[in-house]
Amino acid sequence: MERTMQLYWEAVNEVMTLEERIRDCSIPLRDYEDEFIEGPLLDIGCGQNPYLIDLLKSKRTIYGIDNDSYQLEQLQVHANRYTNNNCENLITQNLTLLENPLPSEVFSVVLLSNILHFFTLEDCRKIIAEIVQRTTEGSLVYLKVHSSQHYTNAPDEEDNNTYFKHYFTQDEVDGLFDKRLFTRIYAATIHHKLSKKSMSIIDRWLDKCIDFWGMTDPQEIQDFKEENVSRGDESALVCIYRREQTSPL
Repeated sequence: MERTMQLYWEAVNEVMTLEERIRDCSIPLRDYEDEFIEGPLLDIGCGQNPYLIDLLKSKRTIYGIDNDSYQLEQLQVHANRYTNNNCENLITQNLTLLENPLPSEVFSVVLLSNILHFFTLEDCRKIIAEIVQRTTEGSLVYLKVHSSQHYTNAPDEEDNNTYFKHYFTQDEVDGLFDKRLFTRIYAATIHHKLSKKSMSIIDRWLDKCIDFWGMTDPQEIQDFKEENVSRGDESALVCIYRREQTSPL
């Protein structure tokens, strides 16, 4: 992970307690927890996901995978504190999608939160194909991706897909899932501006970046801050798919 992103997570943890982050985590999967079938859960690109940490108290086995060892270390720190060092049901693995195989389990729930927009649409199809091999009838797949209406999407700019590789429409998300195998049971398009709390995190993060880079010129600092706080609408697609059968008819 770049040092700047480590600084971002430092800012998050300074502004919000873990309990606040868990309370504010309004993931719609909570409404379907009674429908989780038996089996472990898999969070792909887990980062420091507060929902994953909260689920540890359910005693389900949870796999958290990420390609960033710093994120996994911090996840373990939070998990230990939240469960009073009673989180043997958390298994973390440092691996990279499409380069390393997924854990060889059959999962009851797979989470893909804010990860697929870092891949091309073709690579997303490959990722879902791997997930098909790791799910069974009744398994749920949750995903959240940047929509085509996200404020950073500028299709006319040459470098539009340099960082985020794809911005999704609902049809594109649905197209990743074979309709013979999956039924979409939840879909929402989310548009929102950042809250005051989120803005305070960004402001603290920018201050940390300014110190890290050794910026001292007042005008340069002002321009840098203005550029990074003048955001448009955050826009995301959130979906849940249920596996209906183990193989196409």
